[in-house]
Amino acid sequence: QAFVSENLSLRANLGYLDTEYDDFKYEALDGSTVDLSDREFRRAPDWTASLDATYQWEMAGGTAWIRGAYHFLGEHYTSVENSPELENDAQHLVDASINFSKNAFTVSIFGRNLTDEDGYIHGYNVATLWSYAATRPPLTYGAEIIYNFGGE
Repeated sequence: QAFVSENLSLRANLGYLDTEYDDFKYEALDGSTVDLSDREFRRAPDWTASLDATYQWEMAGGTAWIRGAYHFLGEHYTSVENSPELENDAQHLVDASINFSKNAFTVSIFGRNLTDEDGYIHGYNVATLWSYAATRPPLTYGAEIIYNFGGE
């Protein structure tokens, strides 16, 4: 994290994950042993990264800020079995918001997944018959008002 100026802060991170199972076996419904030890961890991309910037200033007796964020997820499987149909390609996610806070109120206008990236969050295989998944929310934008009952 870097405070570039009194008003501007930047945050960045880079992650590398090298995973492997020592032993991953279970007994199937038919009594046979299934060995998934050679599979990749689900939801564990080798590389992840993020970069975000926040510019903040005092305004009208409160605090205003704008924020932009980029998040990278490398390709990865979303199911334990590593089903090819439930594999995510690399994803590039972008979010942004304009915010104002005064006393116990915060008002935000936001956009999430601005690049409208497709992808799965979780994937499941059902008895080798079919697969299904929960998908990443598409491009989403909106406004929200938050009131903090605990005070400022």
